Amino acid sequence: MLYVSRPNQKLETGYLKPHNPQVSVTAQKENRLIALLRRHAQAFSYALCEILPVMLRTGRRPVIFSRFIGMGDIICTLPAVKLLRERHPGAFFIYNCHRDFVDVPRLLTMTK
Repeated sequence: MLYVSRPNQKLETGYLKPHNPQVSVTAQKENRLIALLRRHAQAFSYALCEILPVMLRTGRRPVIFSRFIGMGDIICTLPAVKLLRERHPGAFFIYNCHRDFVDVPRLLTMTK
């Protein structure tokens, strides 16, 4: 079974702007900490809303492919998906990708 996740927003990278001498070191550390906490909260929310229901429904852990960058990254994972599907026919696959590329796994994989 194939499931394509549609995240509401792209995960934030949390990169800081170029060094600004007017910003104190403490403020920079606080910015990094806030960005880190935001990424962790988003990952936890994704696991709680997307992965946990699959685990409860199927009784198994799903195989997750997480590619946000582009369509080529999704296409490059297809041979791995094909081999995993042959070895584990009952496995549940989740593609966690940018909403612009949500249809690519559906179109390019052998869905039943």
